[in-house]
Amino acid sequence: MKTPHEMIIVMFQRSVFALTFETEEILGYRSGPQGEVLRALSINLKQWTVEYELRQTGLPTKRRVEYSANLAHLVEKLPLTVNSFDLKFQGLKLTEEEAAIVRARNRVPRAETEDPWDLTNYYKKSRTGEQQGESGLKLVDEKFK
Repeated sequence: MKTPHEMIIVMFQRSVFALTFETEEILGYRSGPQGEVLRALSINLKQWTVEYELRQTGLPTKRRVEYSANLAHLVEKLPLTVNSFDLKFQGLKLTEEEAAIVRARNRVPRAETEDPWDLTNYYKKSRTGEQQGESGLKLVDEKFK
């Protein structure tokens, strides 16, 4: 039985995309040159995500990340043609309900995003917009014996 890694490599051998890099967990693919458009995708087999990148000369780079519930879901959504790749970037305007779901899914707890020892932003406004108060701590020179 083939591993997911091997199965995806076999799928893409029949596609318009060529393997550009691979590790145990991540596979990278890029389409052949078609005018001034570059299409690339990165498949993370550990997190079940696919990141798409669309570059066109003179335009900003577009990126999109798709999350999958499981590996089978990820595999069935993989684009093997230029048209199916481009469909990933069409209709990206979300309804307010979908946007709320995406925001909730991408929310990272504050404890994971901030270093408690990093004081570089101590005097900046907090996330709630209120100025943070003084800590009440004083710097005192002490001689240690």
